[in-house]
Amino acid sequence: MTSAFIVSATAPVTGILLSLHWLRLTIRQPVRWDIARSLIGFGGWLGLAKVITTVTNRLDIQIVLLYVGTATAGIYSVATRLVNFYPIIITSFVSVIATRLASVTDSGQLRIFVRKIIFAQLLLAGVCYLAFLLPGR
Repeated sequence: MTSAFIVSATAPVTGILLSLHWLRLTIRQPVRWDIARSLIGFGGWLGLAKVITTVTNRLDIQIVLLYVGTATAGIYSVATRLVNFYPIIITSFVSVIATRLASVTDSGQLRIFVRKIIFAQLLLAGVCYLAFLLPGR
């Protein structure tokens, strides 16, 4: 547990330091705020997608197995695999559109684009819902 914590804590710092070294960047270089803003926006949307995916992720099957037994754990395992299909599709969709969201500067364009995103996600949810209903009938 300690090793996993140390690796999780040091990996981002190591990544930043290695990137600075390999790209031959110095911290004294002037920051181009237009690029920094777009990177922060892109990272923010990807971070939000990752948080949502993590929250919707399944419980560990071994823990369920300990508390409820093999038959219920098997049913739970199959159900979580089917339920996780939708968040994977939405996460992939959000990763694709994150670049567009990060580049939009006008609030009017953003409002229109968000409406299109919501419509596309509802369409994806509807297709997933129908796909899970049809085989059962």
